[in-house]
Amino acid sequence: MQTWKIGSGKAEDMAMDRKEMIINGRTALGIELGSTRIKAVLIGEDHSPIASGSYEWENRYENNI
Repeated sequence: MQTWKIGSGKAEDMAMDRKEMIINGRTALGIELGSTRIKAVLIGEDHSPIASGSYEWENRYENNI
């Protein structure tokens, strides 16, 4: 994995390429809906991750429901 330096120009070019892929529909979004967590990943044309995220919560009974 290559590290990009801010202001090098390469990171800005890479961000613009990703933006164009998203705008032109050349990405895929995978979503997993679990019982205690939602996970998502956005991949590009080369199947490498562009972005990912998750949200976690705790299941519990309230008022015996």
